[in-house]
Formats: sequence, structure tokens, C-alpha cells
Amino acid sequence: MNILEVLTAGQGGQVVGNLAQSFGLDRAQSAAVLGACRPNPFNPSTTIPVELGAASRVTLTVHDLRGRRVRTLVDGELPAGRTEVEFRADGLGSGTYLCTLECGGTRQSRRLVLVR
Repeated sequence: MNILEVLTAGQGGQVVGNLAQSFGLDRAQSAAVLGACRPNPFNPSTTIPVELGAASRVTLTVHDLRGRRVRTLVDGELPAGRTEVEFRADGLGSGTYLCTLECGGTRQSRRLVLVR
């Protein structure tokens, strides 16, 4: 059972649906999930969870709202399962940033709010 199935599991642990299928995605498209960053808003750091169905090459970056990359957090292979990546915003000003996960030709983004 992967994270997408766990999220839709019914009583007794039986899978009653698949979140990816609910949104019309196939397994390949749902192989990577960028979780909610905690805490958010944050200062000075936040944890970014990434869930992979199989070991994969990923890129995890942070951009400002002008589209400029301000950090590359991961650029390489991550193992299957859950990985937590710490983002320290040293040297960055208060504001909204986008955390983007790229894996297997798909891209997911989450908003991050840095409060100084």
C-alpha cells in the first residue's frame, strides 16, 4: 500500500480507492508526492516531505515569485519511501516562495511563507 492508497483507506485498512485514480492520474504520474511543508509559515527553517513509490532521480528547488531559483535542495537520486528535506532560508527576505519537486517528467509545487 503506498501513501496515496493510505490516504483513501477505509475501516479495517482496506483500500477503498486510490487518490491518484480519483484525480485521473496513473501510477507513473503519482509515483512522487510533495507533501505539506511544516511549519508554514516558517522562520528560519521548514521541513519538506517527499514520498516516492520507487527510487528516483528528483530535483527539489525553491523559487521566489519572480521565478528566480534561490535554492536547489536536492538534485539526484532519492530512495523509495518518505524523505524529509530541511530548507533553511538563511539570507532570504520575508515573503512567499515556491518549492517545486520534479520527478519522472512531472512537476508539483507548494507555497512557502517565510516570516522574519
